[in-house]
Parts: sequence; C-alpha cells; structure tokens
Amino acid sequence: MRVLLLLISLLCWSNFLFSQDASFSQFYHVGHWYNPARVGSMEQDIKAGVHYRNQWAANLEGYRTNGFNVEARARKAPFSMGLLIVDDKSGNASLKTFQALVSSAYRLEVNRSQTLTAGFQLGLVQRSIQMEDLRWDKQYNGYQYDPTIDSGERQFSDRTGNKIDLGMGVFYTFEKPVRAGVGYAFHHLGQDQTFLQNGKDRLPIRQSMQGYIERDFDRFGGRLDALVQRQRGAMEYLVNFKTEYRFGYDSKYTTENNSSAIYVGCGYRHASAIIPSMGFEWERKLEISVSYDIVFSRLSEVTTFGGGPEIGLIYKYRTDKRMRIR
Repeated sequence: MRVLLLLISLLCWSNFLFSQDASFSQFYHVGHWYNPARVGSMEQDIKAGVHYRNQWAANLEGYRTNGFNVEARARKAPFSMGLLIVDDKSGNASLKTFQALVSSAYRLEVNRSQTLTAGFQLGLVQRSIQMEDLRWDKQYNGYQYDPTIDSGERQFSDRTGNKIDLGMGVFYTFEKPVRAGVGYAFHHLGQDQTFLQNGKDRLPIRQSMQGYIERDFDRFGGRLDALVQRQRGAMEYLVNFKTEYRFGYDSKYTTENNSSAIYVGCGYRHASAIIPSMGFEWERKLEISVSYDIVFSRLSEVTTFGGGPEIGLIYKYRTDKRMRIR
C-alpha cells in the first residue's frame, strides 16, 4: 500500500492538464502503450488489434489517432513480446507523431495467485510538421483571409525529426480474493528530440500508472480500469467501468466450445469528458468495441459536446486446446 501511495504522489505533482502523447479512450485495450510490462497479459497466446480515434472533427481540424498492436506470450516460458504502432495527426499544421515500438516482458510468479512482471520497450519516434496550411494574422486583409499575402513567418518551415525511444515498467497482479493489478512505467527515457527551429519542443518523459480490478458472477462480470498519466506539466486521469453478460457455453478442458459476450461501459476523463462504450465478443476470439467522448469542458463551446468516436477491433488466438478457460 505504501508503494502504491508513493507512485500516486509522484504522478500528482502537476496541474490538471492533458498528456502530450496520443491517448486512447479505450486505454484498457492497448495496455503496453501505457506500460510495456502489460505485453502478453492475456489468457490467449496471441492478440492483435487495431484502433481508430477521431477527436473534434465536426467543428475543428481534429486529432486523428490510428493504432495497431500485436502481442504474443510463450506458453512454456515466462516471456512475452509485442509490436505497437501509433500514428497521430493533429490540427491544420499536420503535426504528426509516428511511433513504432517493440515491447518485451518477463513474468515472475511470486506464488500461485501473484505475479510480478517487468517490461522494456524500444522503438522509433518520428515527428513532423507542415506549415503551408496555417493561417497567420498578417494574411487577413481587413475583410477576410487572403492566402496570397506573405505571412512574414520566416522562422518556421516544414520539418521532420527521428529519435530512438526507450521505456520500461513493472506490473503486479493477484487473483485472490478478486483479480486485480497495478503498475508503473516511464516512457521517452533519454528523449531530447527537437525539430522546430530554435524550438523547445523536446518530448518529455511520460509517467503512467495503470490498474484494474475485476470479478465474475456466473454469467455476469464487472471490471474497473484506471489510468493516471503525467508528462511535464500535463496530467490525465481516466477511469472506466464495464459490465458484461456472457452467453453460450465453454468447454471445461478444451476450446471447442467458447461462449460469447456483450458489454456496456462508461468512462470518465477528469474535467473533460464522459465516455460511454459498448462491445461484442464472439466466442472469445473476435471483439469489436465502440466508444464516444462527450466533452463537457470549456472546449465544448466549440465542439458542441462532441469529442469524437473511437473504434477497436481485436482478434485473439489460443494454440493449446487443452487449456481450461476460467
């Protein structure tokens, strides 16, 4: 408990602002984006997913985030590996951040119900910006915007920068009396990239803390996920609760018969948005999830309470058909 309180205090030395990296409302589906120790944290052997998020597209040149991740765990060894690709585009200037990251994790079984996992992440971060679509004050002729007028902004130009990225984290899980876990991670270790001329746009270290608690009740189940992120002076707080109903039957010692499930949930981003969600899982193999940010912050005056949708599609595969499903 003391360790948990210490981790929370480290994250909370900041104002209530938002993280500077791309973030997903369905953060519980892309665990190793927030903590490399989460790679391979599933019952299946292989899991792959794609995610698409579009923010504020109705009234603004919004933020579009695409994510792809695949992860696999070794059945006879305590190792897991994963690949994560995130492409984020922001606003008129096409400020883009592309990240391709490889995660690896090692699981240490403390006892039958407790596990401690350490993870490491290595990859490439590419950041770019295009200036031609920006509008400047000097380009207004007194009546309207005139693109033929010289902006006079000589210090800005299109730029691209690449940098090797490092991250690491730990995650602790237990299964009794309920299934739960908590972890802490650092991202962008040693990152000092700047690509704007005379800019101070270095990508600062991102700290993240993630946890969950879940319990099954026959055909019903409930799960609560929480995320806290800190990046320089920016903070993000996210919680999500979902409840599911499972129908069909599972084979006791094989995967020949697998049940399906439907679920609904609701998330909350501190001082920003409410995030309703729903999803369907087919025979523990294919899952589709949809969520929508309803913005209630001051930004809602521009977005008309529409933060934007997020869609996820996940495929799960198990090789050992003798493995019993919980």
